Amino acid sequence: MSGTTFKEVTWWKEPDFLDHCRTHPVPAHLRVFLSTDGTVVNALRALLLEPVVLEKVEHREVDLTEEEADFFRQPRGKTRGILREIWLSQSNSRNNSRWVYALSFYPRSDLSPTFHQEMVRSGLPLGALIETRGLSTRRDHLEICTLRHPQTAREMGYPEEAPLWGRRYRLNILGEASVSIFEVFSPRLNDPAHFSAR
Repeated sequence: MSGTTFKEVTWWKEPDFLDHCRTHPVPAHLRVFLSTDGTVVNALRALLLEPVVLEKVEHREVDLTEEEADFFRQPRGKTRGILREIWLSQSNSRNNSRWVYALSFYPRSDLSPTFHQEMVRSGLPLGALIETRGLSTRRDHLEICTLRHPQTAREMGYPEEAPLWGRRYRLNILGEASVSIFEVFSPRLNDPAHFSAR
């Protein structure tokens, strides 16, 4: 599984991350993306002033190994559920840029069959689906990290050893699902020249 192959990962709780930012330069908009409790899709749309689309890489049923359970902060043992791997991309006639890589795990025991079917059928990012249906959510256990992962950096259009920022958290979609989410953000977010000024 891709998520367990990330290298040189340093995790911070949110208060420790903000302390780190006081002595190390992290652009303000990137700090907001990493610490927000809103949806990444809405934040990207506001930043880019363009549609954000989902590129599905993988969607399959798995039994987590102990290493994977630790990564997703799930109970050890055979945790069965849906593993979903996607990209959030900007797609238009002038550009096709990958902005966020996301790897998520939905425990089968907490997943409503109706919600799962809608997630597969709609092709929407999770945040957009939650917004469309007006669902209530609760987010917790946010951790922010720096990491290296050659394949992800390369697919974002950067050198394989480029340092990346990411985060993981748990999201409870009340009455529908719980999900553990890991997101990695493109280094483009470090450079305001990539954003629309309209």
